[in-house]
Amino acid sequence: GMQTFVADLYWLSAIQYIGSNALGAEYKEYLATMLELVTDLSPHFTYPYQIGLLLLPDFNERYETINKITQRKHVNEALKLGKKGIEKNCDMDKLNKIRDFYDLNKLYSDKSLSEGCTDAIIPYYLAYVSYWNNNDPVEASYWYRVAGTHKEAPKGAQLMSAIMQGKTGNREKAIIMFLSLGEAFDPNPNGICRQLTTELKNILIPAFEKGAKLTPDFLKEVEKLRAEAKKELKENQDEIERTDISAYCSSYLDKSTRELNLQYIQDGDLKYFEKYQKHATDAEELFDKKFIEFVPKDYQRPSSDNYEIIYYYNEEIKGWDFKMGKYSLQ
Repeated sequence: GMQTFVADLYWLSAIQYIGSNALGAEYKEYLATMLELVTDLSPHFTYPYQIGLLLLPDFNERYETINKITQRKHVNEALKLGKKGIEKNCDMDKLNKIRDFYDLNKLYSDKSLSEGCTDAIIPYYLAYVSYWNNNDPVEASYWYRVAGTHKEAPKGAQLMSAIMQGKTGNREKAIIMFLSLGEAFDPNPNGICRQLTTELKNILIPAFEKGAKLTPDFLKEVEKLRAEAKKELKENQDEIERTDISAYCSSYLDKSTRELNLQYIQDGDLKYFEKYQKHATDAEELFDKKFIEFVPKDYQRPSSDNYEIIYYYNEEIKGWDFKMGKYSLQ
């Protein structure tokens, strides 16, 4: 009948153990075992799950000497502990429904799916470890969605769920998620952000449903709409809640159209791969070798130094991505 009290004593011992072995992160050797014991005795005490997810997978080569196998072991320990926290502190029926939910506007407005866990930080940290330490964007997107249904969760969780979905290569879902975010964050049901994102969704979703081939003309039309929308947003800023950067609609318009551009480039790269048995370096190479008809350009590109959004094959995620930079062929 004293399990919670004993768990508190063990938790204090774990904190002391971390502090006395902080140099070189030697505490990682037994940290997972200690946190498992604490959470066995007090499964609804959520802070040990958070600490395990933060400390176990982290690695700093400047002062840690552990090898790759041991690093992998600690990542697996963190994931196991995080999922244990989910099992003990979440409504699994809600979480199962969230897994197949990709319209974020509907998800975040559906009160029956909100507050699926007693602690939003556990799925938030679990999402981080899933992607950055385990290279699993599908799981990361899912856990960010779970975290995003909580009022106290970092607002970045909702944005990251869409970004991670794009990392899976499932561009259509990523685009829908970004545009849904634009709708969800506009506090005015008739607000300019909702109008613009809905207009873009009305163009893109029917095209997705029909399996329409992406063409330069289609992409240029979408880009034109985005440019006009961003101009209109700039002229109507007072209509949009701007207390947080994640509420600013234009960023979602940017990200959704860039995912569309990535899909077009990825389609060209499939043909490139068939011929050369390797992926192209970037969009300029695909264009130079006539596998795509044009290179999508971000209209915000500064004309002075050609520093712009570039589309490239990211070896780390084994897929197409974008970043700021310069094309090597220019």
